[in-house]
Amino acid sequence: MFNSPFQHSTIPLTSGTDDKEIRSRLIQTRKCIACLNRILWSEDIRKERKLNIYNALIKSSLLYGSETWRFTENNKTWVEATEIDALKRSSRISRKERIRNVTIRQQIGLEETIIKETEQNQLTWYGHVQRMAEGRLPRIALKWMLKQKRA
Repeated sequence: MFNSPFQHSTIPLTSGTDDKEIRSRLIQTRKCIACLNRILWSEDIRKERKLNIYNALIKSSLLYGSETWRFTENNKTWVEATEIDALKRSSRISRKERIRNVTIRQQIGLEETIIKETEQNQLTWYGHVQRMAEGRLPRIALKWMLKQKRA
């Protein structure tokens, strides 16, 4: 069966994953793409302008808060699929054409995947937290260790 992040699932809050938050971001980004569909498919708008729209609206919507996400392989797949969906629409490429993602990124002029960019943002955030004062909550949470084993 096809497991979609857009289907309702019962992920317990104690699962240790960010599935719920990532799914919420994906849904919001898909709505943004749907609203921009006519603009992205337009022949009258230059590629550079579409890339600006992608960066300002779609990518920022998708990556909001991603510095703290813990990615699973499944989540990475869904984030990349959402990114490629927007890029294909802006390049006027149908899913039926079966063009590889690398080729689409090259046509548009993007060098890195959105996952690589997210990982870079996570490293930047980690360095920022490491430079914080000892009493700050993000630093305390990052360095927190369990004192004893669970029963």
